[in-house]
Amino acid sequence: MSRGVRPRRRQLQTAVRHFRRRSDGRRITLVATLHAGLPAYFLELKDLICEIEDAGAVVYCEGMPRFDGPEEPEPTEQEQQFLDLWDRLEEGEADRREREQGFAAQRDLLTHDSWRNIDLPARGMVRLVGLDNMRQWLDRHFSADEAEDPHAELASRVRHVINMREMASPRPSVQRRVAAKEHPTLYTRRREIILERLHAAAAGRDIVAVYGCGHHWAMCADLRGHGYRQIGASWHTAQPFPNFLESVRMIAELKAARQRQAAYPVADPVTASAAPSGDGEGAA
Repeated sequence: MSRGVRPRRRQLQTAVRHFRRRSDGRRITLVATLHAGLPAYFLELKDLICEIEDAGAVVYCEGMPRFDGPEEPEPTEQEQQFLDLWDRLEEGEADRREREQGFAAQRDLLTHDSWRNIDLPARGMVRLVGLDNMRQWLDRHFSADEAEDPHAELASRVRHVINMREMASPRPSVQRRVAAKEHPTLYTRRREIILERLHAAAAGRDIVAVYGCGHHWAMCADLRGHGYRQIGASWHTAQPFPNFLESVRMIAELKAARQRQAAYPVADPVTASAAPSGDGEGAA
């Protein structure tokens, strides 16, 4: 089982795997990434990728661009509202991680003008998957705004811990369960399209493919099915990560906070200001 991420000594590490096809010697390097991590993590990966690129490889990277080509129809009002919301939530999550944990975003540091994006555009993905399904996906992957949820930061960290522990599991059944949570077009079909484009691209040249660790095990299996064999691997520390007991305590803390919030809800300030206080002239 070719995991893309693993916990080691309270750190999360992601994999870089090198493959070679015996028939023609072509090499493909799969770089599994987390979308947020320590700045040094992304700079280390970038140095590694640029070294392979300097030797003649072509680099393809993940990242659904927000805009399609000029031939694409304009988004509907609802589509544009969704895309704007998606942008705001991504920015809010990135700002929160930078502020609280010192993390940087992959899209800011792991990029280069010469790298090519063969991912599906966000607008096209919304149309393929449907707005309702995309809204459900957004709810699963992003926390509410802190103004709406006072526990947004803790909820975000708990969700991250659970997702990473599932993704780091070496059991194929767990990996299939992780994939099954996602809409098949958004996750599986999107990866299939990326792989089709990857195999058709840059014929005869070596390739570096930079994609999220959630896609890694399936992309490794695809390469093996196309005659590639792994010839090397390395692991790179992305971010601190709580051990199992710390994770349990964090989940328990969030559960207790939610229970307190439900038992003692914060009063609506408008209603509270209009209600009689029991003091002053009107008091009995």
